[in-house]
Amino acid sequence: MKIYSRKLLEHSKLVQGISYNEGKCLQYEYRDDSLEAVAEMKEYLESFDINPQHVVLQNQQHTANITVVTEKDRGKGIFSKQTAVEDNDGLITAESGVYLGVFTADCVPISFYDPRQKVVGIAHSGWQGTVKDIAGKMVVRFNKQFHSARKDIIVYLGPAIGSCCYEVSQAKDNRVAKFSTGFSDQVVRKKDEKVYLDLWRAIELQLEQAGVSTENIETSRICTCCSKEYKLPSYYRDSDKKEVGTMLSVIGRQAQ
Repeated sequence: MKIYSRKLLEHSKLVQGISYNEGKCLQYEYRDDSLEAVAEMKEYLESFDINPQHVVLQNQQHTANITVVTEKDRGKGIFSKQTAVEDNDGLITAESGVYLGVFTADCVPISFYDPRQKVVGIAHSGWQGTVKDIAGKMVVRFNKQFHSARKDIIVYLGPAIGSCCYEVSQAKDNRVAKFSTGFSDQVVRKKDEKVYLDLWRAIELQLEQAGVSTENIETSRICTCCSKEYKLPSYYRDSDKKEVGTMLSVIGRQAQ
């Protein structure tokens, strides 16, 4: 199954999509049947006419680290975690034929595209990445390194856990305090003495503050935890299970 961004698919030569397989994990390192996981990921990428060897993956660590990649980085992480871009959660490329990917299961997959400069990017933003403003930092990197006009950048926030389900009242870390001091009540919501976070809204506000036009921000609003239509993987919901599914988001421009 696949989920697409309406705004991004309006642009020719741009390939974007999110794949999920009824709760199965596409990350081979977390699967007992790793060869089957690799085969599933290969099949998904080829359904987009993407050569798996042209994809770049990263070892996501909930950072705000961003790496610009080129043709020489193609294939990193696709079949071996050891070759993935290290300690990184944001990828950018200005080269066609280079496809960027992130895995998520509640965190927000964020896809970026500047149609003028032909630059694409992708980021993984959970609560830690959101507090660190990886989305805003991606916009700054587009602007400084590729001269992207911030208002021209199109951004898609993919399926993630929504404020309908992301209850954090009992969280033992400092996420409630960090969001309470750094964000408005549009992001930190209280209901029946419980605290809920809206990661989508937090990122939307960060993008707007970074200079992205509101009309260029598209948010899926599909909750990974409770959506009955899509049956998406959710770590929050299924953390007690042996294997938690993941989605793979990809973006890139077809080679001419």
